[in-house]
Amino acid sequence: MAKKGEGRRYPADKKKAPKANFLFPLRLPMVRSEPDPLFARFCKSIGRSVRCPASTAENGSIVGRFGGPQGGVPPIDDVAAILPAHLRVTFILQQMENEVVSGSGVDIPCWARWETHGSAATEEFGDGGPFSLPAPGPGEIWPVPHANGIYDALVEDGCGSTPVFPVEFHSSVGEMPDILSPYVLIGQFDAEDDSTLQPNGFWTFAYTIRANGTNGGVSDFKFRGIVSVTCTNIETFSP
Repeated sequence: MAKKGEGRRYPADKKKAPKANFLFPLRLPMVRSEPDPLFARFCKSIGRSVRCPASTAENGSIVGRFGGPQGGVPPIDDVAAILPAHLRVTFILQQMENEVVSGSGVDIPCWARWETHGSAATEEFGDGGPFSLPAPGPGEIWPVPHANGIYDALVEDGCGSTPVFPVEFHSSVGEMPDILSPYVLIGQFDAEDDSTLQPNGFWTFAYTIRANGTNGGVSDFKFRGIVSVTCTNIETFSP
């Protein structure tokens, strides 16, 4: 998970962000059958324990397997206890880019920050942020190590429906020559989205922040990632 920032950057009385519709469903499923390694790879990439159900292909479709590694349908009396009930919504940052627009671009060391809130969430990991990660230098494209989670939320008993998940998303870039320096805001992106999040689905997000560096250079910081929506029995992020 990205590093937790110091204090909220977006107070509750902040003017509402504009509608952006920056969440888009993936065109193709990421998981097709049990041998497909993408599902297990995704589960490991989040950085915290995620209960990913085993699955197998039957007649060309994905069927969840219950009852442990050997699969099999559990006794009817145990179904309610085993079936995941809650919805987990996770924003996973996969790539950051610093594209030079003018001058030498923003070349003072920068950090990117995120704060996210979903009104339908019953719990948000780390209160939704802010979380921070170092940002790339001019002309650099960074794949994000371990596909860092920048937002994680639970919706109690949300797996039996496809709820609308209103989300308020704030992202910024700030110059910080070293870890003890103040955060100098040089660009930000604020948005709202009301997506209907289908359980066990994947969405993508992509946006650009135009940043004006204090050195006179200008860069476009581009961020890309996915949003996973999974069913889980996890009830809280607390230990």
